[in-house]
Amino acid sequence: GLRKLAAKISYIIDPDNPYPANFTGHIRAVLKNGSVREVHRSHMRGGAHEPLTAAEIAAKFHDNARFGGWSEQRAGRLAEALEAIVHGNSVNLAIARGA
Repeated sequence: GLRKLAAKISYIIDPDNPYPANFTGHIRAVLKNGSVREVHRSHMRGGAHEPLTAAEIAAKFHDNARFGGWSEQRAGRLAEALEAIVHGNSVNLAIARGA
C-alpha cells in the first residue's frame, strides 16, 4: 500500500532554486516500463505570478471552512461580514461569528 509507495519516493534539494523569492515545483516519475514523466512549474498558482480570481478565493475559503468543521451557514456569515468590511461598511461581529 501506501508505505510501499512511500519507500520508492526520494527528493533532492536544488541549491539553485529561487525559494523563498519564488515557489517553484518539479516532479519526475519513472514508471515501471522505464518511461519518465516530468512536470515543471516556474511559480505556484495563487501566488504573485498567477493570482487566484475572486471566485477562486471565495471557493477556497469555503472549502477550508468546511474542512475546519464549519457549517456552510457559518462560513457564509463570515464571508458576508468580510465583504461588508472590504466595502467600508460596519458589521456586527457577534452576528458574523454566529454568537
